[in-house]
Amino acid sequence: MPSALAIFTCRPNSHPFQERHVYLDEPVKIGRSVARCRPAQNNATFDCKVLSRNHALVWFDHKTGKVIIFWAERAQYTFT
Repeated sequence: MPSALAIFTCRPNSHPFQERHVYLDEPVKIGRSVARCRPAQNNATFDCKVLSRNHALVWFDHKTGKVIIFWAERAQYTFT
C-alpha cells in the first residue's frame, strides 16, 4: 500500500525552517532536536525551543484514509 507524504512548510510568523517531506510509513515523531536526533530533510525534528522533544506523533491511517496527529502532552487526537 502506498504511504502518505507529509509536507512541513514554514508559515509566516513561525520559527523558520526548510521545507520537509516525510513519508508516513510508520508513526513519525514531531519534536525538538536533541544531541542524537538532529533536523533533516526527511524527519520532523526542529531546532525550536517551543517544541518539546516528544511534541506529537503523526501517522496515516490506511483504513480511514486520514492523517492523524496525536499531541503527546495534551493526549488528544486531531484528524485532517
